[in-house]
Amino acid sequence: MSRHRERALLLMDRNRPDEAIREFHGALTEDPVDATAHACLAILHAQRRAWKQANDHAQQAVALSPDRAFSHKAMAIVFFHRNRFDQAASVITEAILLDPHDADLFRLLAAIHLSTADYTKALKATDDGLAIDPEHPGCTTLRSRTLLLLGDREAAAATIDEALRRKPDDSAIHATQGWAMLHAGDPQRAIAHFREALRTDPEGMYARLGIVEALKARNPLYRRLLICFLRMGKTLPLVRWLLVVGGAVAAEVIAERPPTNPTEVWIIGIVLSIYGVFATLTWVGDPAFDLLLFLDPVGRHALSRSQRKSAILFGTLLTVALIPAAVGMATGSTAAIVMAIQWALTAVVATTIHACADGWPRATMVVIVGGVTATAVMSTALLLAGTSIRMNFRDILQLEHVNGSTGVFFFFWFVAMIVSVFMTGRRVRH
Repeated sequence: MSRHRERALLLMDRNRPDEAIREFHGALTEDPVDATAHACLAILHAQRRAWKQANDHAQQAVALSPDRAFSHKAMAIVFFHRNRFDQAASVITEAILLDPHDADLFRLLAAIHLSTADYTKALKATDDGLAIDPEHPGCTTLRSRTLLLLGDREAAAATIDEALRRKPDDSAIHATQGWAMLHAGDPQRAIAHFREALRTDPEGMYARLGIVEALKARNPLYRRLLICFLRMGKTLPLVRWLLVVGGAVAAEVIAERPPTNPTEVWIIGIVLSIYGVFATLTWVGDPAFDLLLFLDPVGRHALSRSQRKSAILFGTLLTVALIPAAVGMATGSTAAIVMAIQWALTAVVATTIHACADGWPRATMVVIVGGVTATAVMSTALLLAGTSIRMNFRDILQLEHVNGSTGVFFFFWFVAMIVSVFMTGRRVRH
């Protein structure tokens, strides 16, 4: 082994990618057909999102050493980072055939299945890896995460407790334990584990996302909402739409068969209010509590750049909605209330922008939300024009251009919400 490659492997192990890349290039200068150096460079470039370099080095590694599992593992890692999970699974399966006794290959296979929400296959892959190495940290943490997503919190806790006992300083294990605490509804203990994870690995995304959720979960309302979200898992988008459809059906039934006595009115009012609040929170609960955390001088530093942007956008549009709402409640202006509803709905759809993956899904939602905002501005301008000449709301709506702009807004908003369901589940393939 050359001195360059020896130093590069040490730097790679210590998470110093820039220096490792330089040393691997030095190793290739001495030996251009060093398959290990090419494979390691592929992994390092994939982590830096340098897709062309990563792909080129991975292909060279496989071409130079097609019978080595590590070459195929590097190619699988490149595909994994590029969100090409089918290809990644195919390549890592080939690596396992070449070396069926490497537990880390099963760890990568489990991560691929976990990314595609195939939890049953992910669990099997972790079990296969642990059968080879019962103390493999990667397989252990992924097994615990998978069990949490499958709803088996007791088995997940037992798995991660044992892993933490063996490796008390492992950042990934602490991050997984933190999420287990969130599933159990204990944000304070979760914060402690996330902080420990970030102490040893400040860039750990799993821990960074977790500590934000844990800080928000100190609020009792969000804590209960988060537990619901975690238990819904990948069915959350469907649940959101079922709640919307359910509310529309309920409103239609009540309109056709209105309550006949005060007691029924009171009961239906309470039920619909609770239902409406819960349905709304499934859409805006996350950005709303991001906004509260952003307003905290300490808490805002825990938010990612994307989360801060989302909080600012949501807060701005919500403020715009509150102004006509206050005017409407003070003066009894129905037109002002309609404006408030339109801007509140715009704030809701705007929260979907940063819920989308960076790239074409987010760009698509920016354009769509821009269209919704434009129709809200147009509708607001026409409503203001009508109220400025002291027309009552019913007469304003009878104006063709006002009625049309209001209808266009609600149509655009509904379409935007439908599109957002599909966009939030899309990954950008590089």
